[in-house]
Amino acid sequence: MKSSQENTNIPFDISLFRDEQSQDEQIKTNFENFYDEHLKPYLLQLEASALAYKNWKHFTIGCGILTVVFILLYRFLKLESGLDIALTLFIMAVAGIYYTTEKNEKFIDDFKQQVISRILHHISPSAVYKPLQFLSKKEYRLSGLYRRRFTEYDGEDYWKASYGGVHFHCSELTVRYEDAATATTIFKGLFITAVISGYYNNGTYIWTRGESQLPASIADENYRMYPLPAVERYRVDDEDFNAQFSVYSSNFSDTEKIMTPSLLQKMLELKFKTGRDIVFSFVAGKCYVAIPMDEDLLEPAVKGLQNKESY
Repeated sequence: MKSSQENTNIPFDISLFRDEQSQDEQIKTNFENFYDEHLKPYLLQLEASALAYKNWKHFTIGCGILTVVFILLYRFLKLESGLDIALTLFIMAVAGIYYTTEKNEKFIDDFKQQVISRILHHISPSAVYKPLQFLSKKEYRLSGLYRRRFTEYDGEDYWKASYGGVHFHCSELTVRYEDAATATTIFKGLFITAVISGYYNNGTYIWTRGESQLPASIADENYRMYPLPAVERYRVDDEDFNAQFSVYSSNFSDTEKIMTPSLLQKMLELKFKTGRDIVFSFVAGKCYVAIPMDEDLLEPAVKGLQNKESY
């Protein structure tokens, strides 16, 4: 992607999509030493917390199973003490649930503070990481990427940093709509906001083909969807891109300056590399990127705390 200095038609620096291969390779190379020196010691400490959680989990499951066993012994074999033993085991199982939850929450909190925070600072020394915070509803709505009105908005793992000269922040989000008849997940995944220019005040929306966020009825526009500026379909001269995305714009002149052949290729590459229905928008000086995913990010590695490949 040409920078703003190389292409005077582009009103802002969209270096968010530049090739940072050399920086990526340096991070990967340094990660071996970083892991051994700055992660492994804390991972060894966290093993004790993980073990405490697992022990309480196994204890709770065992008490639950034995509770059922003694109830059956009382019911079918008339074991007189069976009911009293079952009641004691049930109380122990309830206590086990409490301590299992407490140990698990402490383990995850410690993991994020000791491990995830260090990884993010390794990638970007200026990074700010707040595990319990997430992007605002205002930014989510302003992006126009998902216009369905929601009843539940939640998230975690907020962090902001600068990469390749671009300032951005992001978090995991879970956005849902629920009423008496339906419950729908509108978006779950990683939501990113990057500052690109204060001079661009229009909107360009790149939605997955066939899933454009346009109203199908008056009810959609007035009741089911958040407002969006008046937009029209903008057709790009790239059939591969058109097969994956639909572009809508509130100002064709500005969109033409943004949607360069190089940027179209970068978007396609990102979609195919992630394997997700990734969507983009450029609105009021910011670039928004939403990457849907069901799995939780920045959580303890399922293959084991010291599995280097996972990190």
